[in-house]
Amino acid sequence: MRYWPNLDQIFVKSITPEQFAATMTGPLLRSAPRPRVGSARGPSGWLAVPALVIFAVFALVPLVGVVALSLTRWDGLGPISWDGLNSWTRALADPVTLNAILG
Repeated sequence: MRYWPNLDQIFVKSITPEQFAATMTGPLLRSAPRPRVGSARGPSGWLAVPALVIFAVFALVPLVGVVALSLTRWDGLGPISWDGLNSWTRALADPVTLNAILG
């Protein structure tokens, strides 16, 4: 199964135009095989799963931990006590914090 004419015949100087035309006709020239239908869609979405798992482990889990710790009162050494939104209201009511945010 050849897709191109016989190049040995084309580049020989003694070839006639009729011989050249004979190499360009018939079953010798055929279109290249088409790719499978499934491969035309591109890579599978499953390739993103490892990246999403790594993102969840190293970004989302610590983020949830930080939000949970922001709702507590803890000095880093003693016991953790639940504070709710009181720490957020104290932080946002502080003029130094507001100046840093707006400022």
